[in-house]
Amino acid sequence: MTGILRTAAIALAIWVSSPVSVAQAGDLVYHGGPVLKSFQVVPYYYGPWTAADITDHQNYLIGLTQYLTGANAKANTQTTLVQYGVTSASVAGEVTKSVSGTIALDTTQALQVIHDAQAAGTLPAYASNRLILLLLPHGANFTVHCAYHGAEAVNQYYAFVQQDCFPYFQVTAHEIFEAATDPAVNVSNAWDEAVDPCGTSFNLWFGPVPGAYDNSAHSCSTTGYDSVAGTGAPGSFTAVWHPSTVPQIQVNGWTLAAYRQKYDEIWAMGWRLQLLQPYVVNGQVLYNAVWWPSTEGEIQVYGWAYQDFRNEYDQLWGQGWRLKFLQPYVVNGQVLYTAVWRPATSGEIQVYGWSNASYRSEDDSLLGSGWRLQLLQAY
Repeated sequence: MTGILRTAAIALAIWVSSPVSVAQAGDLVYHGGPVLKSFQVVPYYYGPWTAADITDHQNYLIGLTQYLTGANAKANTQTTLVQYGVTSASVAGEVTKSVSGTIALDTTQALQVIHDAQAAGTLPAYASNRLILLLLPHGANFTVHCAYHGAEAVNQYYAFVQQDCFPYFQVTAHEIFEAATDPAVNVSNAWDEAVDPCGTSFNLWFGPVPGAYDNSAHSCSTTGYDSVAGTGAPGSFTAVWHPSTVPQIQVNGWTLAAYRQKYDEIWAMGWRLQLLQPYVVNGQVLYNAVWWPSTEGEIQVYGWAYQDFRNEYDQLWGQGWRLKFLQPYVVNGQVLYTAVWRPATSGEIQVYGWSNASYRSEDDSLLGSGWRLQLLQAY
């Protein structure tokens, strides 16, 4: 058996083609090209940008890509673009270049700005799961359109947006949505342009968002989410909430395989476990999970026997890892352990499988010695 080591390195998923949609009147049509299933937006702020404007726009991009990854989706809903094959996104740190004088770029000149930055090593190379977003500040302009997207070739995707294109944040989202669903628009079309037919918009937790066309509803989205069939997770649920505005992604009653597939995809997008709970229904182990934005390292084991878990624990302890979650459960009379560790060097005392009386006696003793409960699970 081996543990699963997760560090903060980013490894992005590869684009895949979406399935062909059965068109209704006015619905978007799939034409066979690539779709950015799981991708990174790389913003390049070119020209005399203010630090405050860059910060505001970066915060918007963070929220926008969290939304595309499924943050804050309610039960039995998904982000509208999932139906076109777009399931997650992240944003890189800003790249900047201060340039004085009048800035007016046609497409060839704008692409040369990208090429120069790539040659200098300040921008990454094009990739099948990357969108280079070139941004111009107030007073600068693109001479073709104030915002548009395209491709130099398949797997070489870009979008241009100028700050004077109103409303600026929504225009940014417009181009990212359409670049995700049709990145090679002028080379190998995928879907029809998703936002062009729409005039709807709405506010999410990070700011205003334009409505994309929702093929499932045959109309422009007014919420950013569409309905999906839900069977409901089996079991009875106990929950506690506390005040927070942190975006979250939640799954309930998923199999280990389905949960791990989701985990692996959104790990690359900068999400880490906030809650993890396996539970058993009719002999089958199911998983509830909640992720929050983070880039911490993480090691997990799933369904290990006690001795295997303790061997892993003892090895990881000396390497500076401490338990974040620990959940024992019983399958066919055997106690199994699912555990998650995070980097830390704090002290830790544990007991396993004790009776309530023994556990409470230990707790009373430790309370006076300056120890407090961090994790507690009964089974």
